[in-house]
Amino acid sequence: MAIEGAGGERDQDWLATLNAWGPPHLGGDWARPAMWRLLQLAVEEPVLRALFPWTSMNVLHVSVTGDFRDYSGEPFPAIAASTTDSS
Repeated sequence: MAIEGAGGERDQDWLATLNAWGPPHLGGDWARPAMWRLLQLAVEEPVLRALFPWTSMNVLHVSVTGDFRDYSGEPFPAIAASTTDSS
């Protein structure tokens, strides 16, 4: 899950997002560990990694522009972090 040699703006945003949600997590906090796991998986996905990440509550959003305030024309999904098994 490491982003070695991160050089681009997108990589820097992914690193900042990973660092913001990373351990240590407080006991009883389900959202931060769940988001941390989601981010670890997302950063390994090349399609998602090519986009800019931003988070809101327990939701990961991705954007082409890198400006989370200007994404209205983008068809990208938001992915919620959860501890619930949806299978």
